[in-house]
Amino acid sequence: MTAPAAAQQPVQYAPPAPVFPQLPPSRPCTAKEVPGVWKLLRVFETPSGAEMSAFLSNPVQFILFDANSTYGKYIGNAELPPASIRGEIAKQVSGLQQYLVDASGMVFFYQDRASTDTQACFIVVTPVEPFAAGQMLLMPPEGTIKGRMVKVYIRVNEQPPPQPRRGRGRRR
Repeated sequence: MTAPAAAQQPVQYAPPAPVFPQLPPSRPCTAKEVPGVWKLLRVFETPSGAEMSAFLSNPVQFILFDANSTYGKYIGNAELPPASIRGEIAKQVSGLQQYLVDASGMVFFYQDRASTDTQACFIVVTPVEPFAAGQMLLMPPEGTIKGRMVKVYIRVNEQPPPQPRRGRGRRR
């Protein structure tokens, strides 16, 4: 027996829950491998929040870890050629921005000597879809945010294009 149509409750559809992927086999970052320019490829955040919104608004994001323990970020909409990334990051840096990677892979960020953030840092060892070997994962330490979040970065090849070889000149 079915209820009369007027007595049936309308079906409510909820949006699908955001999918947070299983993290791949990884190892903690080391201070020697972090320096360089890294491009943000994707953000996984459950529940979806500020980091996901920022990425969707400005999908072109880079972070530079310099060998001298300073860092900088570029956030924008326009793709950048690898040769100009460091210059664009320098334009967005304000004050002294420093970082420290400890033995456990935690990255501590400082602005003008004051602590501003801490992220757990890992390097993907074994590729598991959607992650590739060598990618860097930055995520807040467990218990510091509601939900889960991971940012996935890939190292940017900053090597300048090969210069044409000069012909042999006259030796004097």
